[in-house]
This record gives sequence, structure tokens and C-alpha cells, in this order.
Amino acid sequence: MDTEALKQKLEAEKAKLTAELSSFATPDKNEPGDWDVKREENPGGSDVSDEVANELEGLVERKATELPLEKQLQKVNLALEKMTTGKYGICEISGEPIEADRLEANPSARTCKHHMEEEDGLPL
Repeated sequence: MDTEALKQKLEAEKAKLTAELSSFATPDKNEPGDWDVKREENPGGSDVSDEVANELEGLVERKATELPLEKQLQKVNLALEKMTTGKYGICEISGEPIEADRLEANPSARTCKHHMEEEDGLPL
């Protein structure tokens, strides 16, 4: 398994996710790995209740986008951390090596193919 190539894929994905999140959210200074959606400034000229409703709607939409991106970024960061500690490529459930083709397809995979259905339930 070419871990250097996988590391490069993870670093590229991290940069992409960070850039995407930065376009509408900021890192939470109190909780590492957490992002907070930015409030949008609404131009004047509309009814206050309309402004509040529009801001709330936008906030809900940005939050729905932010959560999966944040979770994926956390998985990427965890994979990069595991590379430095020598724990990369080991299934978090069985302790067995994760198949090379699975890591090629998903370098941030945390489980082997046999346990991939259970991966989303693992705490980060």
C-alpha cells in the first residue's frame, strides 16, 4: 500500500473541504474540529420580519451543508493523525487491516469492507 499517495489524497481533500467550509463558516475557537456557519448580512429595504425569516432560512440551509462537510473533514484529519501514529489502515472494529482497494477508493475509511456498514456509527 502506497501510504504516501494516500496521504497526498487526504491532504488534497482536506484543503478542498477547508476551502468549501471557509466560504460560509468559521472554525469554532472553543471546540477544535467544529465549524460555525456565518451570518449573512441582509441589505436594507425589506420588512424586518422578512429579513429575519430569510436569515433563518439561509442559516438552516448553510448548517445542513456544513455538518456533513465538517464530519468528513474530521475523518480526514483523523486518518492523517493515524498515519503519524502508525494506526492508519487498521479497522476500528476488528483490528484487522483495511483492504488496499477500500483505502484507494476512500483514504479516510475507518473500517474494513466487512464492517463498512457500521462506520457511520463510530464516534469521531
